[in-house]
Amino acid sequence: MPELLSKTNYVSTLPSRFAARYPDLLDAFALPFEARGFTLYAAWHPRNQADPALVWLRATLAELAEL
Repeated sequence: MPELLSKTNYVSTLPSRFAARYPDLLDAFALPFEARGFTLYAAWHPRNQADPALVWLRATLAELAEL
Protein backbone atom coordinates (compact mmCIF):
# COMPACT_ATOMS: atom_id res chain seq x y z
CA MET A 1 0.00 0.00 0.00
CA PRO A 2 2.70 2.57 0.82
CA GLU A 3 4.32 2.18 -2.62
CA LEU A 4 0.99 2.49 -4.41
CA LEU A 5 -0.04 5.55 -2.41
CA SER A 6 3.31 7.26 -2.83
CA LYS A 7 3.08 7.08 -6.63
CA THR A 8 -0.55 8.15 -7.07
CA ASN A 9 -3.09 10.71 -5.93
CA TYR A 10 -4.99 8.01 -4.07
CA VAL A 11 -5.83 8.22 -0.40
CA SER A 12 -6.38 5.47 2.10
CA THR A 13 -7.44 5.02 5.69
CA LEU A 14 -4.77 3.03 7.47
CA PRO A 15 -4.04 2.22 11.09
CA SER A 16 -1.73 4.91 12.47
CA ARG A 17 0.84 2.30 13.58
CA PHE A 18 1.09 1.08 10.00
CA ALA A 19 1.32 4.55 8.46
CA ALA A 20 3.99 5.54 11.00
CA ARG A 21 6.30 2.90 9.56
CA TYR A 22 6.53 4.82 6.28
CA PRO A 23 7.14 8.49 7.12
CA ASP A 24 9.31 8.90 4.03
CA LEU A 25 6.55 7.63 1.71
CA LEU A 26 3.29 8.69 3.33
CA ASP A 27 1.82 11.91 4.65
CA ALA A 28 -0.46 11.07 7.56
CA PHE A 29 -3.37 13.20 8.71
CA ALA A 30 -5.95 12.73 11.44
CA LEU A 31 -9.41 11.78 10.26
CA PRO A 32 -12.01 14.55 10.42
CA PHE A 33 -14.23 12.21 12.45
CA GLU A 34 -13.79 9.68 15.22
CA ALA A 35 -13.16 6.26 13.75
CA ARG A 36 -14.76 3.28 15.39
CA GLY A 37 -12.83 0.07 15.83
CA PHE A 38 -12.44 -2.30 12.93
CA THR A 39 -12.14 -6.01 12.41
CA LEU A 40 -9.72 -7.75 10.09
CA TYR A 41 -10.66 -10.98 8.34
CA ALA A 42 -8.73 -13.51 6.29
CA ALA A 43 -10.39 -16.09 4.08
CA TRP A 44 -9.12 -19.01 2.03
CA HIS A 45 -10.53 -21.95 0.14
CA PRO A 46 -10.92 -25.08 2.31
CA ARG A 47 -8.65 -27.09 0.00
CA ASN A 48 -5.79 -24.78 1.04
CA GLN A 49 -6.32 -25.28 4.76
CA ALA A 50 -3.19 -27.42 5.15
CA ASP A 51 -0.99 -25.66 2.58
CA PRO A 52 2.29 -25.00 4.46
CA ALA A 53 2.74 -21.54 2.93
CA LEU A 54 -0.78 -20.47 3.91
CA VAL A 55 -0.44 -21.99 7.37
CA TRP A 56 2.68 -19.83 7.79
CA LEU A 57 0.94 -16.75 6.38
CA ARG A 58 -2.09 -17.13 8.67
CA ALA A 59 0.17 -17.59 11.72
CA THR A 60 2.22 -14.54 10.75
CA LEU A 61 -0.87 -12.40 10.21
CA ALA A 62 -2.32 -13.50 13.56
CA GLU A 63 0.96 -12.66 15.29
CA LEU A 64 1.13 -9.22 13.69
CA ALA A 65 -2.49 -8.49 14.56
CA GLU A 66 -1.66 -8.99 18.23
CA LEU A 67 1.02 -6.25 18.23
